[in-house]
Amino acid sequence: KKFFIIILVAIIIITLLFVIPNPLNKSGTIIYTIKSRVSVSQLSQTFSNSSRITNWKFTTLMIKDNPFLGSGIGTYKYNSLRYQARFLEQGQNRSIYPYTFATKTHNEYLQLWAELGIIGLGIFIWLIISYFNYGLRFIKRVKNRYRQGIIIGLMGAVVAVLIDGIFGFPLHLSATLVLFWLALALTIVTIKSEIGAEEVDTSKKDSNQISLFKPLLYIIIILSTIFLCVTVSRPFIARTYWYYGNKEVEKNKDVNKAIKMYEEALKWDPYLGEVY
Repeated sequence: KKFFIIILVAIIIITLLFVIPNPLNKSGTIIYTIKSRVSVSQLSQTFSNSSRITNWKFTTLMIKDNPFLGSGIGTYKYNSLRYQARFLEQGQNRSIYPYTFATKTHNEYLQLWAELGIIGLGIFIWLIISYFNYGLRFIKRVKNRYRQGIIIGLMGAVVAVLIDGIFGFPLHLSATLVLFWLALALTIVTIKSEIGAEEVDTSKKDSNQISLFKPLLYIIIILSTIFLCVTVSRPFIARTYWYYGNKEVEKNKDVNKAIKMYEEALKWDPYLGEVY
C-alpha cells in the first residue's frame, strides 16, 4: 500500500509541476522544454500533417454503414480505398487531408468497430474490464510478493499495449498479439496458482465430466493453433515474395524472375494489391 501511495503522490506532484505555472517550468527550464514538445497544440499539429487523421475520418464512414455487425474481420484493407475516396469527395477534404494507402487504421478500437461492429468492440471491452476487475480483486490475496510483482508487471504490459492501440495497431502485429494474450493468460494462471483451490467451486462430478472431453479439447486446440499460424503467416510470406520480386526488378533488372516471385506472393495472398 505504501508503494502505491508513493507512486500516486509522485504522479500528482509531476502533473502539478507541468500544469500549474511555477519557477520550475518557466521558459528555458527542462520542464518547459518537455512541456512544449508534448503540448496538445504540438500533438494536434503533428497528427494533422500525418495520414492518421485521414484514416480515422474515413473509418468513421465504414462504421456508419455497418455500426452493429461491422464489415467482417480482416476486411478493412479491402474497403479502405473505397471509403477514402468517398471521404475525400466531401467538401474541401481533398485539399485538406492527405491521400494515404491504408491497410490499418492506426487505432485498434476504430478498426475493431469497423470490422466487428459495436458488438465485437463491446465484447473486447468487456473482456478487458473483466480481466482488470479479476486482477485487482484478487491481487491482494496473493501472499507471495514476488508473484505480486509479476502480476503487476503483466497488467502493466497489457495497459501499455492498450494505450499503444490508440495510435497504432499492436494487435495486428504477430509478436505483440501473442505477448498481449500471453500476458492476460499468465496473470490468471499466476493468481489461480497462488490462491489455490479456494476459488474452485465445481464438484468432483463436474470435473469428471469435463475430463471426458479433454482429448477432444486438446485436438481442437492443436488444430486451431495450426490454422491460426498458417492464416497469420500467409500475408507475411506473400509480402516476403513481393519484397524480393521488387529487388529483382530494382537491382538485377530480371523481370521474369520478379514475375515468378509475384506469382508466388499471390498464391499466399491473392488480395495483396501491391503485386497487381
